[in-house]
Amino acid sequence: MFKKNFLVRQIKAIGQNAALLGDTDDLESFLFETPRQALVAISANLRRVVDSRCFYCGGHVHEADVDHFVPFSLYPRDLIHNFVFAHTTCNRSKSDTLAALMHVENWRAYIDRHDDDLRKIALTVGRPADLTGSLAARVGGTATR
Repeated sequence: MFKKNFLVRQIKAIGQNAALLGDTDDLESFLFETPRQALVAISANLRRVVDSRCFYCGGHVHEADVDHFVPFSLYPRDLIHNFVFAHTTCNRSKSDTLAALMHVENWRAYIDRHDDDLRKIALTVGRPADLTGSLAARVGGTATR
């Protein structure tokens, strides 16, 4: 998080950027967040891949969230292998904590089973697919870069 804040401050400090940035303060979200349109497309594709089943409880999902399995607050990269399809309530109850060990094991099996599909989704929506990075984040529980 520190690196992002530093970068945003540096960009804002450059006088020539003031006119480009205007009065709104959405530079951080512009630079670092996955666009909403991409999340909608990721959700639709994940729904198809997992047959509308919640990653955490296995129940059928009507209202879904795309969850960062390793929380974004701990590993701020939007890698396709780190996204799972979940009930809104399951996602909210996990919040920004690491999932229980049984979910970690299920996540690894999920990645192994759906790696090709996840890579196709990444290409479709323009998000990175970095299996090694996602797995490294899981092992350490924190960002590795």
